[in-house]
Amino acid sequence: MLIESLNEFYFDLSAYEKYLETWLKGIPSEVSHWRRAMVKNWPDFRDRISNERRCNIEQYFDTPETFCIDIGSGPLSTCGSKTDKTKLRIIAVDPLAHSYKILREKLNITAGIAPEYCMVERLTEKFEHNTFDIVHMRNSLDHAFNPIFGIMQMMAICKKGGKIILQHTRNEAEEENYHGFHQWNLNVENNEFIIWRQNDKYNISKILNEHAEIIIEDTAKDWIGVVIIKKNDVEIDKDLQKSLIKILDEKLFERLSGYAVAEAYSTKNNLINAINRIPFLGAIGYRIYKKIYKIKRK
Repeated sequence: MLIESLNEFYFDLSAYEKYLETWLKGIPSEVSHWRRAMVKNWPDFRDRISNERRCNIEQYFDTPETFCIDIGSGPLSTCGSKTDKTKLRIIAVDPLAHSYKILREKLNITAGIAPEYCMVERLTEKFEHNTFDIVHMRNSLDHAFNPIFGIMQMMAICKKGGKIILQHTRNEAEEENYHGFHQWNLNVENNEFIIWRQNDKYNISKILNEHAEIIIEDTAKDWIGVVIIKKNDVEIDKDLQKSLIKILDEKLFERLSGYAVAEAYSTKNNLINAINRIPFLGAIGYRIYKKIYKIKRK
């Protein structure tokens, strides 16, 4: 179904629930990807580990002071914070911020712009409306479980006259066969910004026509760059937002319960609990367990 205006705007909640379940299953794969990047010091991560990195979006700065948010930043922001064009304040957010914090602590990584926890679909729960001069996402909006609602959230926290900068690989979900986080495609068709998947297609240029100016910057074969300049607010359906968040919270706890049950049935967990129930043998018993475990691994 093609959606081209706010009047037609809708969400199939049953389909949304299905997308969310797939998204949640993709979390271990995403964390594993970044663990390898951090351990092996891949270039895409290595470049982020600096407090002196030049800001790579400074061409969009046009005010004496700029408040910028990098959404879906990964373990560290790609943006950089050094610029002579403005007095820059920059923060980052990511849904997996807690996992990335654990990984950075294990590897003693302290430099770079580390994210706080937040999902793009829940930005207005954390930030006030009309807060940021620049809202930035790079290769992460297509990872959202609901990128269209995410854009509405970005519009809300962006100041009037501010810019939403989207830099993404073209049609990533198609390339990844809709695996894990890759549930949506971003594309440019006839100089219009499109978000789509197998059964749904949203023409964002037309949906936001009265609320923003949309500039298509890059249309390389595998890459698109889009700048959304906010003209006025978009009304967010509060009942819809409550429905989306309710499903999200239920699915998150459902997934957490599954992890808890798996842990409860693990050999390691049961053995440690049994040992700890024996008076005075907790510490001694745990050392015995570790020796047994090493022998079993051999």
